[in-house]
Amino acid sequence: MTAIFNDQLGYDTLDVMIDVDDVIVPWFETVDAACRARWGDPAEPCTTWHMWDTWGKTRDEWAEVVIEATHNGLYTTVDPLPGAVEAINRIRWYG
Repeated sequence: MTAIFNDQLGYDTLDVMIDVDDVIVPWFETVDAACRARWGDPAEPCTTWHMWDTWGKTRDEWAEVVIEATHNGLYTTVDPLPGAVEAINRIRWYG
């Protein structure tokens, strides 16, 4: 990371990128629940990022569920993980 002098503010700033999935919102848990709602319970618990394998579906079939969950508020209506908002605010407050 490199600090950049911000002419408008008069001091160095730092651009920060934050991963949202399972850092800010419980993505895996939410998508797993959406898959359960669509297809019922899998034979084995889902423990991999290749969730479609657990469900015996194609990646495209699984992606449809993810897209639908996103349209239904995955990133806007799901409560953030405990402490996530506070952590982002600390980053912002400390520049």
